[in-house]
Amino acid sequence: MGWGVKHPKDFSTMDFVGNKGVSQLIRGIAVLIFIKNTKVASADVIRAQVLPGMSKRSVQRYLANLQNIGLVRRVGSSNGGYRYYLSGMAKELFEVKA
Repeated sequence: MGWGVKHPKDFSTMDFVGNKGVSQLIRGIAVLIFIKNTKVASADVIRAQVLPGMSKRSVQRYLANLQNIGLVRRVGSSNGGYRYYLSGMAKELFEVKA
């Protein structure tokens, strides 16, 4: 086997990305779903609603990573605050119209 799976039908030990990678993926999906379903998605709102255990700076870095890989786009300025929206790629993923 060699890919980190105990048995072909046992996916409980998939180590392709490790436990940390899986939890990051789950958080990323939760953030994207939240952005999709809210009108104003700021780092503070996302932190309060989706990532309450993270520091504000960690949430900002997390959102920057989602932006860097092309799943969200950031609008605004550091003075007035940034808002986050799904990118075209993320809209396709979630089959969002418009």
